[in-house]
Amino acid sequence: MSSMFITLSFLFVATKYNELIEKLQIEGKKVENAIKANEGKMSEEEKKFVEKANEINANMDITNAENQKQIKDLIDSASPEMKAKIQGDIKKLTDALKNIDITNL
Repeated sequence: MSSMFITLSFLFVATKYNELIEKLQIEGKKVENAIKANEGKMSEEEKKFVEKANEINANMDITNAENQKQIKDLIDSASPEMKAKIQGDIKKLTDALKNIDITNL
C-alpha cells in the first residue's frame, strides 16, 4: 500500500470519528438542556440527589470503580419513589442515545 492511501484512509477515519464525537456532543447538550429545564420541577429530594451525584462525578481524585460504587451507594440509599424516578430517567436517556443516527456519517 502506498503512503498516500494510508494517509487518505487515516484522514477518512479521523473525519468520521470527529463527526461522531460532534453528534454525541450535540445530543449530550440536548440531554443537559432537558435536565436543566426540568430542574425547576424537581423536588428537594431530587435536587439533593442530583447535587450529590454531580459531586461524585466531579471528583477527579477517585477511580472510576470508586465513582461507580459511590453512585450505586447513592442510588441504594434513595427512597423507592426516587429509585423509580431514576430508572425512568435512565430509560429516557437510553432511548435518546439509541435514537442517535450514526449510519450516515
